[in-house]
Amino acid sequence: MAVKIAVPVVGLLLVIGGIVVVFGVLQAWWSLPPGLVRVKATQPIDFPHSVHVQDAQIDCQFCHRTVADTEAASLPAVQQCYFCHQIVAKDSPEVVKIITAFENDEPINWIRVHRLPDHTQFVHDVHVRFFSETNKVAVSQVCSICHGDVGSMGIAEQVRNLKMRDCVDCHRGGYLQYLNDEASQLIRVAIDGIAQAEDDLRKGRDRLGRARLAGDAEEIAAREDTLEGDREALGAAQDRLGDAGLTRAPPTDCAACHY
Repeated sequence: MAVKIAVPVVGLLLVIGGIVVVFGVLQAWWSLPPGLVRVKATQPIDFPHSVHVQDAQIDCQFCHRTVADTEAASLPAVQQCYFCHQIVAKDSPEVVKIITAFENDEPINWIRVHRLPDHTQFVHDVHVRFFSETNKVAVSQVCSICHGDVGSMGIAEQVRNLKMRDCVDCHRGGYLQYLNDEASQLIRVAIDGIAQAEDDLRKGRDRLGRARLAGDAEEIAAREDTLEGDREALGAAQDRLGDAGLTRAPPTDCAACHY
């Protein structure tokens, strides 16, 4: 009898153990940045960002021209690479690949390093312009917030996990750490002011409702005056937020990125 009971028990333990292992692996994958669970992409042409950015002092927008104007950051066409390399290092084996592609009218099929799920949208121009204009710096100086110091990389790699938690944490206030002290303080004060004014408005409407139910004309008039002041306070706080470069606090609802 003991043997008959032991067999299903052992089987059950094996199943449970397998589930625990699978769950642990998935949890580890979810917690780690993709850069720790995937190898660096081998590109069709060796393109060292460090040589182009640090040595040649080429601005990011020279190659990624649409990053501040459209949702996606464009990659350079082979014609743009050829424009420089028909003269510069034209005998290099890697540059020969560019020249050959240009002469054969073939694209360079770069392998994407930073990839979001298909159901997630990231609008580059909104983020880039906000950090650039708020900090009063060039567009190329804000790329590192998400992409790391690409200009020093020989091979481009992903340095942030770019998972939902990363984006949500940033929208919930993490973005303030990437602003200069003045802008960060202005936005903090404005957002706190908006939150306080909205709370006062909610309480004021509730008090006005109770006054109307009670039929107290004097109390109704007083509550309406208070509400008007709360609306003005909310408007002033929203104006301060606009002065700091935001029309509203960064959204945290699902539709902000999934549409």
